[in-house]
Amino acid sequence: NFYASKVLILDDIDHLDANTFKMLMDFLDDEDIEELYDNIIISCVEHDDMLEVINDYDVDLIKF
Repeated sequence: NFYASKVLILDDIDHLDANTFKMLMDFLDDEDIEELYDNIIISCVEHDDMLEVINDYDVDLIKF
């Protein structure tokens, strides 16, 4: 059932610097946090420093 899905959506993350974004990704990558959600969606403008950080994680990256 879709209504029972646990989804976390974070938007405007592109306002974070690379270090803070890495801290956020480390937090979200924690096993305890991952167990809380079925999906975690992060939305941001594509910046080179953000891409460098995101490449260190096993995530699906969708570019527009």
